[in-house]
Amino acid sequence: MSALKIYAIIALCLGGYISLINWVSFFLNIMHKGKGFHSPVPVVGALFLGLGLACFETTRKYAFLSIIVDHGTLVFIIAIPYLVKEAWRTSRFCRLKTFRAKTDIAGYELNLYKHNNFVLKINYAPPQIANEHGAKIITSGISGTWQELDGVIAFAETYGKSFKLVFNNGKYRMEEPDYPENKKFRYDCLDGIEFVLK
Repeated sequence: MSALKIYAIIALCLGGYISLINWVSFFLNIMHKGKGFHSPVPVVGALFLGLGLACFETTRKYAFLSIIVDHGTLVFIIAIPYLVKEAWRTSRFCRLKTFRAKTDIAGYELNLYKHNNFVLKINYAPPQIANEHGAKIITSGISGTWQELDGVIAFAETYGKSFKLVFNNGKYRMEEPDYPENKKFRYDCLDGIEFVLK
């Protein structure tokens, strides 16, 4: 057996294994809905499967099927239009305003986009303790929609967090009235932060 065929068999086994794991993750996500997410690995499984199939004359014409066989790659290809749309919606071409702020614990950049989308990027310096296990957070982000009315910009985060940016006396002040008062680790509290329009 030639070295090429040995490599092809290895590629088929590796691609088949990755594709199998991707399908297992798919079914685990269905079974444990809302209790965690198992992320598939796109492209890699299909690539190895396709290369392995292409090395044998009898299976060469079926190499394209590796895209369908590998769940991770199939989902990735289906998601490409959505990913492109999201990248465009938060690109510099659609950006309307940028606000920045600096506190003792973090730097903040708030970008408002057309179609009422926003992204808030937070870089913690120094890293902040995020839970009772001592895990530290270095960076985070919040995205969602915004609306402006009478000098107040109201934000609704994708996962339910809400806050507002109030313009008063030449300053933009963030207010987060619904932030839990008894929360132990308050690294993500936005209340009282003053932003500057750039």
